[in-house]
Amino acid sequence: MNLTLPWKRHSSIGVEISTRSLRAVQLVLERGVWNIAATAVIPRGGVDTLTADIRHLVESLPRRDFVGHDVVLAAPPELLVRAEFDVDATTDFAEVTDRARRELASNGKCTTDSLEIAWWTLPQCGPPDKKSILAVGCRTPAAEAMLLSFDEAGLTVIALETPSQALSRWTASFLPNAAQTFIALNIGWSSTTLSYVLDGQVAFERTIPAGGVRNIHVVIAERFGFDADEIDVLLTSEPSESEPLNEELARYLDTVLVEQLNELREEIIRSIQYLAQRYAGRAI
Repeated sequence: MNLTLPWKRHSSIGVEISTRSLRAVQLVLERGVWNIAATAVIPRGGVDTLTADIRHLVESLPRRDFVGHDVVLAAPPELLVRAEFDVDATTDFAEVTDRARRELASNGKCTTDSLEIAWWTLPQCGPPDKKSILAVGCRTPAAEAMLLSFDEAGLTVIALETPSQALSRWTASFLPNAAQTFIALNIGWSSTTLSYVLDGQVAFERTIPAGGVRNIHVVIAERFGFDADEIDVLLTSEPSESEPLNEELARYLDTVLVEQLNELREEIIRSIQYLAQRYAGRAI
């Protein structure tokens, strides 16, 4: 018997792989509104434990109310190569593809046949006789090994996206009126990635090295001697009435977070100023 409600539809499972964890999320469409249905964070066992980590993730999904086996995977940044270049406005698809493959191979110091590539035309911001191209390549051997690990664990990867593309789709799901122009932030462990989405397309991406959570971990560990797991709990859990935060720790956390966020804010403002010049007259 099918108990799926007719007005309720689950998305594929989104998975992101970082150096510290595997993160999964699934949305559900209820009466025309997307909501978060399930989340999971699986700590990584180490550099060479991805296959085992994926298996642990799969084992945890039913317990966390995930539905289905289809996965949209945000490719790990270390597998990706990027290139941006200009071509004549009349350049055809095949020529742009060939140029993109050569640019990516050069930037990635690899052969042209070792990459799966995609490219798109950026919104016009230069001379009308030119067009700007953003190309992304994924290192094929490493990607195939990773996809095989998911397959062997019982999940089917139906799409492989760049983290910025995945984040932009995720963000757009929660914006009013199907907004197509916005800035999205992915605050990671060692850095924060800022993505500018213009007319539904990733038009700009910048990595802010000082914007990651690691800096917060370091200063808290130095002050209070907590280990990484304890700090994760501090930063992600609401203090309970039965176990309130130590007053000194609470004040220190507030100070550290404000300092870090102010630094990040300044970098975001710089990016917005650059975008306002590059895309003069467009929404930022």
